[in-house]
Amino acid sequence: MSGVGVTSGRRLLARRPRFERRAEAGGSSPQGDRTTDVQGNAPGEVQGDVRRDIRGYAPMVIVADVAAGLVATALCLGPLATSAGIDPSFAVDAAVAIVAFVVVTALRGGYRSQTLASRVVRRDTLTTTVSVVAVLGAAAAATSLTVHLLTLVVVLPAVVVVGYVARSYVRWRVRSAYREGVGVRRVLAVGRAADIDQLVAQLSESTSHAFVVVGACLDGDDPAEPGIPVVGKLPADDEGADPLESSTAVEAVVAAVESSGAQVVCFSDRGALGSDHLRALRWALADRGVAVMSSVGLNEVAPARAGFVVAGRATLVRVDPVRLRGPAMWIKRGLDPVVATFLAVAASPLLLGIALAVKLSSPGPVFFTQTRVGADGSRFTMVKFRTMVTGAHAMRMELEAQNEHDGGPMFKMADDPRVTRVGRALRRTSLDELPQLFNVIAGQMSLVGPRPALPEEVDRYRSPERRRLRVQPGMTGLWQVSGRSSLSWAETVRLDLYYVDNWCLALDVRLMWRTVEAVLRGTGAH
Repeated sequence: MSGVGVTSGRRLLARRPRFERRAEAGGSSPQGDRTTDVQGNAPGEVQGDVRRDIRGYAPMVIVADVAAGLVATALCLGPLATSAGIDPSFAVDAAVAIVAFVVVTALRGGYRSQTLASRVVRRDTLTTTVSVVAVLGAAAAATSLTVHLLTLVVVLPAVVVVGYVARSYVRWRVRSAYREGVGVRRVLAVGRAADIDQLVAQLSESTSHAFVVVGACLDGDDPAEPGIPVVGKLPADDEGADPLESSTAVEAVVAAVESSGAQVVCFSDRGALGSDHLRALRWALADRGVAVMSSVGLNEVAPARAGFVVAGRATLVRVDPVRLRGPAMWIKRGLDPVVATFLAVAASPLLLGIALAVKLSSPGPVFFTQTRVGADGSRFTMVKFRTMVTGAHAMRMELEAQNEHDGGPMFKMADDPRVTRVGRALRRTSLDELPQLFNVIAGQMSLVGPRPALPEEVDRYRSPERRRLRVQPGMTGLWQVSGRSSLSWAETVRLDLYYVDNWCLALDVRLMWRTVEAVLRGTGAH
């Protein structure tokens, strides 16, 4: 068996739907009543009450959208309406705007549970608002409807803000339900053992999604075994057989679906079946209410960058390039020193208090300075509060054998004897990094970015790792909110490359928000 598959398969299979756990405990069979699944697709074999907890989220969001619009309209038509000279006819186009928002959102699939559980829905809410404004403009041009300014500056923004809060809450609830095994979809992975193991490992990194792999249908020519149960194998089809009429490969997949109770078939190997066979399989599975997906090899790509393009008879997957130049990056570089200056001034009493504590706790300077590598390989002097005894760098060679970092050029020890008592507290809360605000003000660092690397680390970089140097290093980033010192070198590189490849202003905002939570928890800091 593949080592990756064994570990990851167990992690995923541990998060089985509640109806399976009930069946094992002597309850009803998992092959229970047919109900509509959480994504609103065709029914699958699930226990009747499994999805009760998440079925009412869409109506709740619709009520939130409508209520926000009605409350905003009522406030505009309230006691201040007369003094402000508000025309009561404003209520008509406000009602049209509310109805249009709900209808457009529904047509775009914005009330489906799968969509509500996605981050993309937040961006789609703004897109829907623009569409509603266009609808109001068209209605005003075609009829006697007058679009009042209050509709655009009060009612619609109220719907967007309240809707954003409601959708954020629903996303949290749905993802929590998925982690508990509620509403998840059983997946049959089809392909070669190594590809299936990789798919399982990637899915098992998080359980806050709707998919759990319950079985594998292997390529018949593959002698390897994955780390999950094998429920079928793909045989070679008879030569000359019409794949749209008869295919032993299609029959094998259908049989594996029926034996595993899968609701989704995912191809981890795009060459497992030919296009004609895949088309025949889609037809066969559609009759059974089973969806088909494919792992297209576009890992570490943010959903906002991907989409489908139809060209002729071909359906292609499009991945937009990340824009590390242009207006968005100008905004980032303009905001960084402004925000850093504000934070430095606001935190000045804390900075002075920490400086005094460091000075009194052990002999040596207050600040620790070190050469780090910035954007495009430029070098700068990074400043932090000193957390180690004087001469700590010279002691590293003696401790090299105790390096606990999993691969790569970084050095980390959970109980590093060089760290002072005050320094340990500063590291746990990340307060030792506050002086880096001055590096941000000087334009050497950013508030958000990859971890600033040492020159000796960069000297050992391979080509993929050098891609981290395309942007300025940051005080915080994906590495900071995902485990910090507890991350392996490979995980650190992967997170930094994900940031570089998918950068946008919204990602920076999310990471700064998550940094507060990570610092309060103190996870992975030492």
